[in-house]
Amino acid sequence: YQRRVRGELLLVGSGWSVKARETVNGSYVLTDDNINQVLAEEPRVIIFAYTTWCGHCQAAFPIWTEVASTLNTDPASKTKVFSADIESNKKIHNEWDTTSFPTIYYVRKGERKQFSETRTVDNLLKFIELNEQDPVLEIGDDDLEDAVASSDLAIVGEFADDAIAQWFESLAWNLGYSSYYRLPYTTTSQITVYSQYEGMPRRRVISDLSDTARAEALIKQFRRPYVISFSREAHRMTFEIKERSVSVLLFHDRDGETSAERLDDFGKAARAYHEKATFVEMDMANSYVKMFTNYFSVKASDLPIVFVIDTASKQKDNIAKTKDISESGIAQLIEDFRADTAETSAPQKEAGDELPADWEARPVVYLTKDNFATYVFSGERAVLVMVHRESCPHCKSLRPIWEELAEKYKDHPSLKIAELKSGNVAQIKGLEVTRVPTILFYPMDATGKHDAAVEFEGSRTLAGLEEFIVQQTASRDEL
Repeated sequence: YQRRVRGELLLVGSGWSVKARETVNGSYVLTDDNINQVLAEEPRVIIFAYTTWCGHCQAAFPIWTEVASTLNTDPASKTKVFSADIESNKKIHNEWDTTSFPTIYYVRKGERKQFSETRTVDNLLKFIELNEQDPVLEIGDDDLEDAVASSDLAIVGEFADDAIAQWFESLAWNLGYSSYYRLPYTTTSQITVYSQYEGMPRRRVISDLSDTARAEALIKQFRRPYVISFSREAHRMTFEIKERSVSVLLFHDRDGETSAERLDDFGKAARAYHEKATFVEMDMANSYVKMFTNYFSVKASDLPIVFVIDTASKQKDNIAKTKDISESGIAQLIEDFRADTAETSAPQKEAGDELPADWEARPVVYLTKDNFATYVFSGERAVLVMVHRESCPHCKSLRPIWEELAEKYKDHPSLKIAELKSGNVAQIKGLEVTRVPTILFYPMDATGKHDAAVEFEGSRTLAGLEEFIVQQTASRDEL
């Protein structure tokens, strides 16, 4: 039978068949009934997981229709395009733990990868093209030298065990960022990481593959350049080694007259200390980098400048800086920071603000140090509070979702959605917040106790937040 969803005519059946592929908008339908068969028969699929009530899904439908119409009518396309109504298909919803909408999954050999860029036709087609490529290229021994020379980073596997070879292929597809090759079968298994960043060739061999988690950690470590040029695309690589919490950041203008010289000095310091810290170039011409300047209180007149920060430190003053950007100046800053002798400061924090006259009339109730305790601990309502900082990029990303959530609950008699600027925290007795954004649920019976609050740790999406509200209120009958 047919049904129309937000302008899409979708064909819904009990199974996957050639006839079910024909749709008006070109997007095939994925359901609880046909998902197993689809994934078994189709080597590569991309799936648009949506709900009918989601405004972001409605906005993305025309883009998805164009992508689907382009690929599903192209005989050369390796990827089939699907849509899945998560509300009507609880099996997909539950098994895939989809909490934000829309979520776009690329599935290859049963493994999923989420699309995380801006939803445009060009970005989606590039994402699909990238994932259609074989993650590992098979080469002969005679091709190895050319393969290594053609890339700044080449990871080469030799395997006597099919299971390890399949693990390597899966790892290559999930990690990306480099060229992965596989030599013919041998009697032993090993992985060699070749890199030639900054004109410094390196060759690292991982011969013990019995512990694949350890081998993966070593690959992540060995594949990193001494200096990572920060961008939205490089964000994951920058922070993927959790044990490496100290970062050294050079904020500068790469197009400046002396940029080559300062990058050379920064690179020398990185080669000396790369096992102790992550070195990151923050080019101020990059719009993504600019999102982090307020956090470090960086102005154009400060450039160039180097910061050291320990994101795992429990100390509030966890940032040190220097204007001496020579190799020796950077090294001295790192040594002083490690010895706890550097002059440190805390990330920029906003001051507590005054209480506006319409603080309670807004969909997002405005809290400050002056009204927090009386409002949250009144016993008249449950309160979901977002503690944020205006300069925080993650807080900015959450803002439209928070406002949409507040609009949905604005007339609810026993639950209010609120916000609190982080500058107020120090002046509210008993309230402890170590990062932003932090989301806290205060039940009606909190009665003045901050430890009664439950911190939200799920996906910061409208669906994720609503699910959290339901979980917290179900046992208390507060809604």
